[in-house]
Amino acid sequence: MTSVRAKLILASLALVVGSMAAADAYLTSTLATQMTDVIRSGLLARASLVGRDAAAFRVAVADPVDRAAWDGLADAMGASAGARVTLLRPDGLVLGDSEVALPDLARGDSRSLRPEVEAALASGQGTAERHDAALRDSTLYAAVVFRRDGGVAGVARVAQPLTAVDHARAEARQLIWGGAVLALVMALLLSSLVARQLTASVRSLADAARRMTEGDLTVRVHLASNDALVDLGGALDRLAAGLAATLGQLRAERDLQRRILEAMQEGVVVVDKEGHIVLVNSALRSMLLIGAESVGKLLIETVRHAELDDLLEDARGASGAAPTEIEVPGLKPRRLLVHASPLSGDDERVLLVFVDVTELRRLESLRREFVANASHELRTPIAAVRSATETLHSGALDDPGAAVRFLDIIERNAQRLQSLV
Repeated sequence: MTSVRAKLILASLALVVGSMAAADAYLTSTLATQMTDVIRSGLLARASLVGRDAAAFRVAVADPVDRAAWDGLADAMGASAGARVTLLRPDGLVLGDSEVALPDLARGDSRSLRPEVEAALASGQGTAERHDAALRDSTLYAAVVFRRDGGVAGVARVAQPLTAVDHARAEARQLIWGGAVLALVMALLLSSLVARQLTASVRSLADAARRMTEGDLTVRVHLASNDALVDLGGALDRLAAGLAATLGQLRAERDLQRRILEAMQEGVVVVDKEGHIVLVNSALRSMLLIGAESVGKLLIETVRHAELDDLLEDARGASGAAPTEIEVPGLKPRRLLVHASPLSGDDERVLLVFVDVTELRRLESLRREFVANASHELRTPIAAVRSATETLHSGALDDPGAAVRFLDIIERNAQRLQSLV
């Protein structure tokens, strides 16, 4: 259950951290873009004002390349504009810069290759953002051209570091991650509370399932929460009730089959596909004088008769097996009529039914002996009667006394026959 709680807490933390990271990336980027756009618009407006003053100054100045005058103008307009002001000729030569000293202007490189200057000369105005070594920060540049007599007299450029954007981005990030820490704490508390309730419900379900697997199908789940686990608990209760009913039916059927098997006078044995005994009833144990430990042994070890293997093979075959009569020696010799048939299913089990025909065969033998003895005993008196009768019928005896004697013989033999019958 600890793993469930840990997973919930980690999932909550991951969700909060992921959400805050996405918010940081989106909001700070959006904020920086919007502030940069606002600064760009302001710089273009100030550059236009600087260009207008530079055009008027170009008219008033006597020497168009008097860097001292132009640099003084750049310094004054930079102070009033609150930004770095640079004045350039159309060929890119720097005339004045509010952030660069006059002696350094002569050593300055040409600005004609700067993107914002090129854009201004091409379209009248241009902007660019890059790192400025002089201002030691990312800087936004806005440049516009100023004209005289219908031609381009120069370029006025205004630059402002984007420190405010960086500060605003840092403050926004600080607010976002400060809120993230608060959200993490709240998520930790709430997820811990939810995890405790959830693990309690899951523990109750697991305990009920464990007791069901141990055979206690009377257990029921009682959850007070109102979530999906309640449905799971109800399904588990219905499963337990269904299993209890099914097991009751199976036990009743098993007991009925057991009583039927125990009440049968015929011996019943079930063997698996390898010939091991799976089930044996008391009638067969009584016939063969074997105990209950015979279950699990090979049938050929319990009933030692070679024809049983052939009978099992025939029973598993397509044609089936014909009833076979075997004689089992031992302390209690028996003659058994064996019926073998395969059980339905894929386990290749075979059912064998042993019918004790010992007494029947004994009675048949007695009947044969009786018929033979009776036939022998009847043969002598019948022959005597037949001889006397033939003598009387032939009239060979003229003496009445002899006739009486023959009649007496016939009578005695007739009584003897009657006694035999």
